[in-house]
Amino acid sequence: MKKQLLLLISVLLTIQSMAQVNFVERLGNESPFGLPYIFSERSNPELVDIDSDGDLDLFTSGWTGGIQFHENIGTASFYNYVQRTGNDNPLFVVNPIISFGHIHFHDIDGDNDFDFAYPDTNNGVFVYFENTGSISSPSFVQRTGNDNPYNSITFTSLRRNAWTGDLNNDGFTDVINWGNIYLGNGNGFDAPIQSPASVEEVVDFDGDGDNDLVVIMANTPSTFTYMENIGDNTTMNFITVPNSTIETIANRSFSASGDGAICMEDMDNDGDVDLLFANTSANIMSVYDNMGTLTSPILSLKNDFQDFFYGVSFRGKFDYTLVDMNGDNLLDIVIPYIKWYAGPNYENVYFKNEGGLNAPKFNIQMINNNVSAGNNPFANLDLNKIFLQDFDGDSDMDLVNCASNRIFSYFENIGTATVANFQEQTTHPFSVLDNLGDGDFVDIDGDGDFDYLNGQEYYLYDSGTDTYILQSNNPINLPNARLTFVDFDNDNDNDCFATSNNQIYMYENIGNSTTSNFTLSTNNPFSGENLSFQKPKLIFGDVDIDGDLDMFVMDSIQKVTPLSVGYYYLRYFENQTIYTNTQTPETASIQNLTITPNPNNGTFMIDVPKSLQQEKFSLQIFDLTGRMIVQRQYQNADDNLMINDLKQYANGLYIVTLQSETERYQAKILKQ
Repeated sequence: MKKQLLLLISVLLTIQSMAQVNFVERLGNESPFGLPYIFSERSNPELVDIDSDGDLDLFTSGWTGGIQFHENIGTASFYNYVQRTGNDNPLFVVNPIISFGHIHFHDIDGDNDFDFAYPDTNNGVFVYFENTGSISSPSFVQRTGNDNPYNSITFTSLRRNAWTGDLNNDGFTDVINWGNIYLGNGNGFDAPIQSPASVEEVVDFDGDGDNDLVVIMANTPSTFTYMENIGDNTTMNFITVPNSTIETIANRSFSASGDGAICMEDMDNDGDVDLLFANTSANIMSVYDNMGTLTSPILSLKNDFQDFFYGVSFRGKFDYTLVDMNGDNLLDIVIPYIKWYAGPNYENVYFKNEGGLNAPKFNIQMINNNVSAGNNPFANLDLNKIFLQDFDGDSDMDLVNCASNRIFSYFENIGTATVANFQEQTTHPFSVLDNLGDGDFVDIDGDGDFDYLNGQEYYLYDSGTDTYILQSNNPINLPNARLTFVDFDNDNDNDCFATSNNQIYMYENIGNSTTSNFTLSTNNPFSGENLSFQKPKLIFGDVDIDGDLDMFVMDSIQKVTPLSVGYYYLRYFENQTIYTNTQTPETASIQNLTITPNPNNGTFMIDVPKSLQQEKFSLQIFDLTGRMIVQRQYQNADDNLMINDLKQYANGLYIVTLQSETERYQAKILKQ
């Protein structure tokens, strides 16, 4: 099976000395997988533009941790939450007072800024804080006695999710608490009228000008229900809407976690209402984007990566891979065969990287909470342990699957590099492979095709006969290990990372690209990293496109928050290696290289730096996956080099380097 080798778990490394490598794990707010961890037991979310900068900020309150503040430093359309603590949290001064209740922001005193109140469940009263600052610089002072407008209400049982706001849009503050509605009249509150169950959220979900309700029904287990107001603001009439999208998605997360809280606002500034769900047992959040319209809402899971792993069961021992599935030069993530906690089926999930350069952001590809729909080319495939490479050399990603019975199958991509369409083939060379799929496809002998190695078996691919041949001299003998091969030290041969006995081991290839010689490295950047699972898969890729390899590994969520067994998350280690002028020539700091035109059609001009024009230097061009496609030596070069080597290659992002014994220059170019 002739092909051009694409190591999609590899990228260009701008380092030569592994002792300089520095990986930093990114958690919570810094994770590329979505919203922050809540880190507060039984947390309740509230969205409000507290700093009046045009976007929604996030507050959470709960049993522990007080009120946490996550400022939106993004925009109204693209949120980016960063936790603020101490005096940077506008509610920091009231944190010692807060207990369990759900906070609500509302202009309670009519002075055009946000005040807030919360139910004190211990004492059966609403606590009120007036904003004595401004709409952009809030400052909160607690008001008691007659200065607290809620003091006129006597609660026999005050619930943590008691709601306050303007229910009937008459300009006065109202209260809903556990079966009772208290309508404000400007001089206090009217006598209570009956409300349906325990109201979790009040929102005009269907865009008809009046508020609807989301309630928690006291069933066993408790469930969320959507109740539409078919009346108006004056004569409210709430009826249950069975099998609504709110009910379906909230109860999926609610039943999985045992508890939950929601907040509904227009999170992406597109004119309709979205849903933020807090899985309050797992301490993580999910966003459901309204993919419909203001009057015909359709909620679809937008970003649920961390919550997705709560209570699910995995086939394939936590298998996953990094690959550019849609030809946008960004690495996406594919995870086969995951089962929702409350769902009946296993499903293959595809997380598209929608973050752009230097800011990876993985969003699940699904429609109406169904990962088997929409832009998911892996839907309905029976997968276990997967390998995605361009096995047939036609510039798109094909798929090899190792089933639980050790049988390998091959799915050719008969679509394109941007829109995959996998079709299973009955005849293929992978059928002779017989192992548990704990190895990796890699060009171990430097002949330009994919061989296969695991800890015990070594198969060389013979392109002449289109078959794999078992070898007796396995260059890396590591029984009971999970292997990943990558050129980690950028010396044009593949090194090996192995997981075994809950540890990560690195084996440097001190041979070359045709004759491997692996030795246990003392420069392992993950040495001492204790994993929860015996041999999880490691995947490497330049997800932030900064010229070095980042790493992912599946682990127990107990690594970051004290939860019960059954919670999983994909840990992200960003490569934060810093280069300085004090390094050796091989690791000298990278300088910018001028290339014109950029973008180009595969022909371009390199402006050779004056310091290299009288020196011996090498030209190297890499694709995004780390494959070197051009290498050439120069001495006494002109000040400009005309290059046309990329004409034969696919459109996309490439990295061009010029390197002498003492200097390195680099630039990214786009062929289109």
